[in-house]
Amino acid sequence: MSSLHEKILGSPWLAALLLVPAFAITILFAGFFFALFVSAFLVLGAILGMRFWWIKRRMKKSGDPGIIDGEFIVVDKRITIIKGEHARDRGAADD
Repeated sequence: MSSLHEKILGSPWLAALLLVPAFAITILFAGFFFALFVSAFLVLGAILGMRFWWIKRRMKKSGDPGIIDGEFIVVDKRITIIKGEHARDRGAADD
């Protein structure tokens, strides 16, 4: 009894002749999609790199990062302690 591929193709050589181009086309498609993936990864990396460079450049232009000029008000810290039904406020000086 002959095998299935012999019934369909008639000869193992014909099967080999059809499989070699199919394998080559598969390898070409795999290479194409791999190159597409690597290219997209490189473009994304370049975009992110340029963005970080631009932010760093803009921060350098903004002035001296060591000096911050501004006004402030010291606010007394208040802690509310709740015990039972009574609550009392205690200032920072009571610590």
